[in-house]
Amino acid sequence: MPLDVQRKLHACEVVYNELRGKSTAFVNNAFSRVSDMSERITRSSIRNELHVPKHRLEVTSGNIRVRGSRYYNRLPMSTREKPTISQFKNELR
Repeated sequence: MPLDVQRKLHACEVVYNELRGKSTAFVNNAFSRVSDMSERITRSSIRNELHVPKHRLEVTSGNIRVRGSRYYNRLPMSTREKPTISQFKNELR
């Protein structure tokens, strides 16, 4: 499996675990949903997407908060709602 694909899979797994309260202290509360940021009802809040933090530098685009949120938001809703990590991983691959 190519390295960039492995990085995407790992980032999605980190986000999945953090959203279910099973993360390490490193990423604890690192991700927030769009619906938590604003009271407005938008397409992103209806799809239950994560807020992607703003960044100015290309270096920070590789940050797990930015990268993980982007990759996770691109997943289909059916994949994001899998009840267990093993089902989630199987769906990703």
